[in-house]
Amino acid sequence: MWLRDPFTKFNPDADFQIACDIYKGNSTDLCNYPNKGFTYVRSNDRTIQFYEYWYAGKDYFPGKHDQDVFGVIKFYPYVIRVGLRIKFLGTEFSGGFCEPSEDLDRVVTMHANCCIGLMQEQTPRHENGRR
Repeated sequence: MWLRDPFTKFNPDADFQIACDIYKGNSTDLCNYPNKGFTYVRSNDRTIQFYEYWYAGKDYFPGKHDQDVFGVIKFYPYVIRVGLRIKFLGTEFSGGFCEPSEDLDRVVTMHANCCIGLMQEQTPRHENGRR
């Protein structure tokens, strides 16, 4: 769900920006836990090569969700060689129920897809509505 214009929060130098379920405080830390529910990608040779590589990953990781494949290949030397500039969006701007923002006036997007199953996604919203 978009609450306000997200473009003001994007890093102008990044090729690939992705929301996080868990943000470690550094937008370039590959150990952040990404959530592919909100992604902003600049179209260029680096991102095209990266997406081709990512898509091919389904053959190397059969049965894995594309988000899980990303969680592995973001560390691979090929991604560094391509020169892809990845930035992770802090949870203070792209909130979710896994790590909710403490200041809803700053949140740009909200997602519930860090929870597994529809009932799990609905429960936190209902409980948060009572606070």
